[in-house]
Amino acid sequence: MCQVRFSCLRMSLVNFSGQNVVEFTITGFDHLPHHKLMGTVILLAYCLALLCSGTNIFIISTDGRLHRPMYLLICNLALVDIMFTTSASTTMISALLAGDKTISYHSCLSRVYIYHLGDITECLALSLMALDRTVAISEPLRYATILTNRRVFILIVVSRLIGIGCMGKVVSTADQLPYCQPVIKYVFCDYPAMIRAACVDPEPYFLVPTILALWTIAGQFPLIVLSYGKLVFTVLRLPHTDKGGRTFRTVINHFIPVVSYYAPKLVSVLLTRVGVRLNLTERNAMLIISTLVPPLINPTVYCLQNKEIRSVLLLRFPCLRMSLVNFSGQNVVEFTITGFEHLPHHKLMGTVILLAYCLVLLCTNICIISTDRRLHRPMYLLICNLALVDIMSTTSTSTTMISALLAGDITVCLALSLMALDRTVAISEPLRYAKLPTN
Repeated sequence: MCQVRFSCLRMSLVNFSGQNVVEFTITGFDHLPHHKLMGTVILLAYCLALLCSGTNIFIISTDGRLHRPMYLLICNLALVDIMFTTSASTTMISALLAGDKTISYHSCLSRVYIYHLGDITECLALSLMALDRTVAISEPLRYATILTNRRVFILIVVSRLIGIGCMGKVVSTADQLPYCQPVIKYVFCDYPAMIRAACVDPEPYFLVPTILALWTIAGQFPLIVLSYGKLVFTVLRLPHTDKGGRTFRTVINHFIPVVSYYAPKLVSVLLTRVGVRLNLTERNAMLIISTLVPPLINPTVYCLQNKEIRSVLLLRFPCLRMSLVNFSGQNVVEFTITGFEHLPHHKLMGTVILLAYCLVLLCTNICIISTDRRLHRPMYLLICNLALVDIMSTTSTSTTMISALLAGDITVCLALSLMALDRTVAISEPLRYAKLPTN
């Protein structure tokens, strides 16, 4: 009798055992609004991170002058950033934009491995860069003999092997657990999400990740801070020259990626220590920030703030090179538009352009199409897209021409228009005048 009554329960548990779970459902975004907007922001951030990191890798790998220890470490960090953000961003983009919230068991497990491997190797990459800058500034005469390309390459390989070994142990633990529910309550696959989906008490299985977290936060982070502190102390002892100022800016620029990587982790640890428990939404927000912000900041800092990489970038892509020098050899801070000087009737021409520009903005179909669901069809979406392109195209040029031709007359025109509106309301609606145009 009991076997008959509970046979369905037994079958249900078998179906959700570790061997029979074939896919998980990502539910971390279900309670959040504006999925498409959030997905678009994540997609843009991910594409920008890929573009910046890929640019750094391309420049460093193809230019022999940059085959030096510091640039090899920058290239290594760019590769780690791509691995780190790809493992999480692709899952979030698929769930938010494509509406595909399911992910296979083995795909989820592989993303857990890649995500945490990228996390720990990024920590080690930042430690290696701190070591490189410490030797470069503290021992400038011996730098070339202490840190050679071969030694840096060995250090990078060792850091990868450490990450592979540690994450292999972590992921193998998750793979051996039975799973009661095929649901991931977070925004992508990581170790805590999989452990909390298993049919076990999660606390014992967080021992190894906790040890690794303590090693990165209580071990690596203090060493990085001390190394950069030593650099600051060394720079402050230098004479007040331009070289010392440039060195100090270099130290600051290198410390920015460290802050962007460790800040979310330190905030989470500090909040836990003071007794603040983060809810699911706050944890997911912290995960998204820690996944997207460092891969965006790292290549931007090392590409835009590094003179050699910037010069190679301008050399390889001449279209990016702009005329930055004026007639006296100093940096240009503004340009003067002279295309209208030989034409008559500036005010009339400016008025015509202003009216045409206002007419373009007024006649767009965006408001109608976006607010009426009956028009949410392919043809009208294309019309809406064309209207957006028209606004972008005409705004980029019309505002400059209007400013050059009319200048201060626009302000006078707008002021007169507002006064006319005020008199119209006062005469047409005298009883409601006090309520309509208030202060």
